[in-house]
Amino acid sequence: MRQEPSFWEMYEWYLTDSYNAVEHWWQHSLFVVLFLSVCFLIMESFLPKKKAYYVITRKGFFVDLVYIFVYDFLLVFLVVFGLDMAITELIGKDFIIFDLMSLSYWIIFPVIFIMNDFMNWLGHLLLHKVPILWKFHKIHHAQEELGFGSTRHFHFMEYLIFRPLMYIPFHFFGVPPIEYMVFQIWMSFAFTFLSHANIKLNWGVLAYIFITPDTHYWHHAKNTPNEDNVNYASILCVWDQIFGYFYFPKEEKVEPELGLDNDDTPDGFIGQQIHPFKNLLKKG
Repeated sequence: MRQEPSFWEMYEWYLTDSYNAVEHWWQHSLFVVLFLSVCFLIMESFLPKKKAYYVITRKGFFVDLVYIFVYDFLLVFLVVFGLDMAITELIGKDFIIFDLMSLSYWIIFPVIFIMNDFMNWLGHLLLHKVPILWKFHKIHHAQEELGFGSTRHFHFMEYLIFRPLMYIPFHFFGVPPIEYMVFQIWMSFAFTFLSHANIKLNWGVLAYIFITPDTHYWHHAKNTPNEDNVNYASILCVWDQIFGYFYFPKEEKVEPELGLDNDDTPDGFIGQQIHPFKNLLKKG
């Protein structure tokens, strides 16, 4: 009988393979993030949405580079994948409801895609609706100027708790951590970079189907017509449209005003990571 590798054996394989298999760069977040960053850096340089600021002159650009390095090159690469595997070990294979991976790829992909997209949408909604979660997610919304790097501008607690929890439903359907990570790397990474990118294109009807900068900038806006936030989409806008959170004004003169009212979030990376804990202690 074939013996399943232990958690540490899998993790050691992942680290070794990630550093050595450059020819398979598309499977690893390190190289994919570099690739996407270069692509969107070029697009923001030649197709800027906000002409008042450009790529490296926008407020927070270099802080965002710190976020990308810390999260994609350290936290996600070294920690989050390991937490996903730890979840697999803790829950155990006896609790797999259905082995999705035994089906055809043409079935596997759309099922994972829809599951992942809805889970991201629901998780994002909770980050806004649950007060204690909002204290941490608020760091992401304090940004007054957005660019492709803003996609990683999150508090580290979201990555250590929220991201691994998102994997749990996939474990019950027999999706291994490595397949889940590869899917996340391409589908989720690409669209989150896109949604925050400072690029101007005519998206047409696609803006009503997929997340774009035109719709996601309204998610970061403080001048929406109601107190509720809008456009929680990760990739598909369908969930926002079903539950009444979709907002996309057709008047070209109306522009989203980014940032938060009466915000006291520090400008630096370290200060932003400490800030939510200070607020929690004040309330306590």
